[in-house]
Amino acid sequence: MREFVYGLICGAAVMYLYVRFDPPKVLDYLNAATKSAVESTHGYGGKNRK
Repeated sequence: MREFVYGLICGAAVMYLYVRFDPPKVLDYLNAATKSAVESTHGYGGKNRK
């Protein structure tokens, strides 16, 4: 029973955060940051290595 109550509380918190923080915008920000990091480290390893 305790796990069920915790599940309801956590589920409500996740739903609230999903609406409040707009995940698509957060994911777009993270993708842009990753792209920027790749461009700034171009040539330091991987396929870009010369």
